[in-house]
Amino acid sequence: DETPWAEGEERGCKLTFIGKNLDKPALRAGFESCLATEENFQKRVEKLRFQIGDAVECRVGPNEETDWEKGVITEHYWRDDSWPAWKTSVPYQIQLDSDGGFIFAPVDEDMVIRTPQLGSKAECSMN
Repeated sequence: DETPWAEGEERGCKLTFIGKNLDKPALRAGFESCLATEENFQKRVEKLRFQIGDAVECRVGPNEETDWEKGVITEHYWRDDSWPAWKTSVPYQIQLDSDGGFIFAPVDEDMVIRTPQLGSKAECSMN
């Protein structure tokens, strides 16, 4: 409904479940875990493998053996302001050691971002 709120009208939304023997505490807890609160954000951050300031290697090309660059985690759950509204944040923003540029890791998985490997060839370009 596109009708604007009337002045002084109480604003709110309600979600109604219809059914028998619903587990009200579990439903409430599930919804509260989705709220955009600082506490819930911190819980999400705690599940990440890397912390801000950690050294990492990021895959920057199709070759899983050589297309890695070294960098440092600069932000958790980063989101570019130019992205469309439907695009969510990504787990990490990383500043590359090679040129100081910034990239992001779309997922927190070893095939994309990992702990620096001894003797790895993480010296490739961003081409």
